[in-house]
Amino acid sequence: MITTLIARLTGTDKLRTLADTIASQVSDAVWQRVRNRVTSLGANEARGYVRVRAIPVLRERIESGLDSRELTSRASQMLFDFASELVVQSILQRAAAAPSRPAILRRAA
Repeated sequence: MITTLIARLTGTDKLRTLADTIASQVSDAVWQRVRNRVTSLGANEARGYVRVRAIPVLRERIESGLDSRELTSRASQMLFDFASELVVQSILQRAAAAPSRPAILRRAA
């Protein structure tokens, strides 16, 4: 009850809804970036890898889809954080369902 009230007062409900929309829009693009490697990584390593590879895709989508005057910098950062977490969860679920591949070891010449 109190968390719902705080969410309404701070506007995080709207940000979470917008973050969910953005995450669903960029999920496939992020999957294309990480699909070859993420299935061979451990859970924590995969989480960090996906998060880092999702940053440029999320930034581009958020900046192109929103007028900078619509959100404060704090709200924009919260939106990015919410969307980032949703994308990471989505990709990790997708990776868990995908067949595991051994990592390709490359040797220096």
